Amino acid sequence: MMDNQAITALLTEIKSGRKDLVDEVFGLLYAEIKSIAGHQLKQLSPGQTITPTVLAQLVLSSAREHL
Repeated sequence: MMDNQAITALLTEIKSGRKDLVDEVFGLLYAEIKSIAGHQLKQLSPGQTITPTVLAQLVLSSAREHL
């Protein structure tokens, strides 16, 4: 289970300039994002070639670019 207060505190620190904490936030969010990705991928047509792991990594990579 995610620790929402810890994530909020880390995001506040990141917003204040502590970009070194980004990986820590991603570590806390990764399992949840991967789970959501898995559920979303089940909605696609059979034969899809992307995995929940790859999709989660793409989401986190995209988020990192916007910080």
